[in-house]
Amino acid sequence: TKVIAKYYKDPTKVYNVDETGLCTNKLPTRTYASANALSRGGFKQPKTKVSLLLGGNMAGEKLKPVVIGKAKRPSAFGNMQISSLPVYYEAQSNAWMSSQIFWRWFLEHFIDEMEQRH
Repeated sequence: TKVIAKYYKDPTKVYNVDETGLCTNKLPTRTYASANALSRGGFKQPKTKVSLLLGGNMAGEKLKPVVIGKAKRPSAFGNMQISSLPVYYEAQSNAWMSSQIFWRWFLEHFIDEMEQRH
């Protein structure tokens, strides 16, 4: 941070974003239960996964997260408008970040948010 602070005097203008995955409904891979209790024929682990793009600046301000799910309109949202969520929601068949999703977020949301803040 000393190198960044040397070149950028305003820490509110230095941002970092990164993506991570969040697996839900998944059983632990290790347990204290006996092997007989865990063996079920034909059982497949659920693959409920979302990807997240999280970010913030050096001053500690957080960006609105991006959530990438598999469904275009998840049933859990009900009648709620996706635009009213506290996150940006994107859909992709494997719920991974792609260059198209990243650039769409960057051009449509990140730049607008920076213009409003600065």
